[in-house]
Amino acid sequence: MKQRTTNAVLRAPHHSLVLVPVDPAVHFYIREDDFTLASYPPRCTLEFALPIWDDRHVICVALLVRLAGRNACTFERWLNPGDPAGLRILQLLSGQANLDVVLISDRSQRSFRRRNMLAGKAAGLVASLRVRRSWTPEEFDWRRKRLDTLYPTPAALWRGARLLKK
Repeated sequence: MKQRTTNAVLRAPHHSLVLVPVDPAVHFYIREDDFTLASYPPRCTLEFALPIWDDRHVICVALLVRLAGRNACTFERWLNPGDPAGLRILQLLSGQANLDVVLISDRSQRSFRRRNMLAGKAAGLVASLRVRRSWTPEEFDWRRKRLDTLYPTPAALWRGARLLKK
């Protein structure tokens, strides 16, 4: 995977997930400091989750990435499917075959590619939005903040997403 790193990725704080939608895919960048990037194992496991909370009015979606099976290496990005930017990310996810992740620090980077196991769930959500009434950004923020109280860390959100699947 060869692409130019955007300024948004280079300016992102350490230990953050940045999504860059570029037709026809979403690229995942995980910004780390040099020491933390070097601590990831050479054969790093990579897991994804796309939990959805629907209270029949507002839909909140969390995009989760977990590296090396570690709680400390779990990253989240909330998506508002009622917002054009969040919807675009879901549309791109629904159509891409692989998910590309780049671990990037100030001096080095590592790339990973995994089969996209989120495509079906993303496509189903996009299809359901066509028959739903929209909500305001304030309603989404209120709902997301309530979820933040239940899942205050990315690791807690990961565990909660695993419980939702059962």
